[in-house]
Amino acid sequence: MRLPKCFPVSVFIVFALFSSSLALPGQEPKDALEIHRTGASYYNRGEYEKAIVAYKRAIELNPDSTEAYYHLGMSYSSLGKYKEAVEAYTRAIRIKSDYAAAYYNLGHAYSNLNRHDKAIKAFRQSIQHEPENVEAYLALANAYFDSGNEEKAVKTFEAAISLKPDDPYTYYRLGLVYFPTGLHARAAEAFTQVIIRDARYSEAYFHRAYSYLFLGRGESAARDAATYLSLKGWRAEHSLEMAIVSHFGNLQARREAAARSVLEEAVRQGDQKAWPYPAIEYLLGQISARLLHKLASDDSKKVEARAYVGVSLSLQGEHKAALEHLDWVKSHSDSQPIPFYLVISEKERIKAMSAVSFKK
Repeated sequence: MRLPKCFPVSVFIVFALFSSSLALPGQEPKDALEIHRTGASYYNRGEYEKAIVAYKRAIELNPDSTEAYYHLGMSYSSLGKYKEAVEAYTRAIRIKSDYAAAYYNLGHAYSNLNRHDKAIKAFRQSIQHEPENVEAYLALANAYFDSGNEEKAVKTFEAAISLKPDDPYTYYRLGLVYFPTGLHARAAEAFTQVIIRDARYSEAYFHRAYSYLFLGRGESAARDAATYLSLKGWRAEHSLEMAIVSHFGNLQARREAAARSVLEEAVRQGDQKAWPYPAIEYLLGQISARLLHKLASDDSKKVEARAYVGVSLSLQGEHKAALEHLDWVKSHSDSQPIPFYLVISEKERIKAMSAVSFKK
């Protein structure tokens, strides 16, 4: 139930380097520009340490080269040396105060150092000098989200959308902001906007399937899970997970035959060595809950296993037994939004059903 790796909040994004060529063998570059071009060639080949040496030498010959400092910062960032990258980008900005690209990459360096306040300031300055750069808005929104300011994150994503309303990825990022906050209807709507613009955006179906499941819209959840499987096949990273979502969605919609059918298809086509295949076996009644827990090899999988057991028991009407597992997951899933909201939504469903029974 881990989120796809496609939603990295503090990633390093670089601007394209100009094309360049190495000096001929046995020849020393004659000036700062040639040395700079040599550094760019090293960088493009992934030889970042050599690039750093070249850029430093270029700076010795031309201390006012903003481009040398900027690309030196990129080389440091590529090696994960973010403190050094901050210093290089800052030196570039001292020389050229309106250097939007340097502010942008400075923001990413600060984000990787978890200096979110500094990152926010840098991204805002990048936007000030290049107000049409949608990527800067997205980076700023992520920095706001990382700092815990979800309201400003959403507003910044909306500003990015206003600049580029036809870009599905911007809506996808907005959905990923809503997704772990419990705003399931807003998340579902954001992912819907993605799909309107790109009907084959598989990760949008993945997240919307869960959002619908959390909302109790089981038939819609099952349909999105099925679409994900048709797009990605049965051997993708999250395929077995989507089979389970389809199973639970169909059970919510009281489509028992369809719920079992998708599990049987997972047995035929899924990777039986991958997690969460043991959960498929449990849901089919082939192994016990005790064995499922034993097969969960780490804490994250144990939380998932308990969530599957709790939801399954609840959908079978065994609410008392289900609550034991659901409560355990609630107290052990702080860093796992999918199991957390899966059990929260199921507990709310149990509560609603109990209230109806009491009134009767």
